Amino acid sequence: MKRFLEVEESIKTVPWNMNGLHSHSHYEIFFLTKGEREYFFTNVQYHIQAPCIIIIPPHTMHMTEGGPFERTIIDVSEDYLNGYQRHVLTEKSTKILKPTDEQSKELMRLFREMVETDRHAKHADDVLNLLFGYTLHAINKIEAPNMNSVSFEKSYIPPLVLKAVNYLNVSYGENHTLEGLAKHFFVSKATIMYNFNKYLHCPPMDYLLTLRLSKAKEELMNTDKSIKEISESCGFSSPNYFSLIFKRKENISPGNYRKYQNTKK
Repeated sequence: MKRFLEVEESIKTVPWNMNGLHSHSHYEIFFLTKGEREYFFTNVQYHIQAPCIIIIPPHTMHMTEGGPFERTIIDVSEDYLNGYQRHVLTEKSTKILKPTDEQSKELMRLFREMVETDRHAKHADDVLNLLFGYTLHAINKIEAPNMNSVSFEKSYIPPLVLKAVNYLNVSYGENHTLEGLAKHFFVSKATIMYNFNKYLHCPPMDYLLTLRLSKAKEELMNTDKSIKEISESCGFSSPNYFSLIFKRKENISPGNYRKYQNTKK
């Protein structure tokens, strides 16, 4: 795996939902240009309307769903970024950015140029790098008042789900069971299963597994901990089970994942 910058457009003419929560080891810049979406990240869900930008940092659980829409996404690896670009993405991450009409037109022009750049042309990488730099500089100019626009609002997720997500986000390394989770919140297993499936589109234990794998990938990339130490800190019952699940879900062993990530640095 190597440093990368990828730009992708998508137009959906019918309702479309992501296949559950996920995370990744790179930054994602999500630019909604038409339509409305429900966007969940970490432990909050927003109803957003175009034009709107959300920056998702590495290893952050998120998903989006809703009706017809148009959007452009930039996926960029951390090692692609210079100091200023990293600063902008860090400062603007997980905030709802609502550009003015003028800012939106400029951003749409820059995104369009990136999409239409011929990746096989001479100096294509240099052109993309310049356009990406201008794009982040434009995003950096979107000030706080725009982030608090009335054009977006928090969507309803029951307190039970939010409390359970917060609880798992800070205690993912502990030994959790569905029965134990239900007892902790004084509800039945059926109740917590129903609410997770309805609002997060996955059972509580599936959410926990995805969260643990996301945390494990973060530790593999950013620490020198052993596989055994990471499996323990992320709540897996044994290093062998951790390696088995990691390879099944990611199609690569934890050790090789770390090696490939390190080659990008």
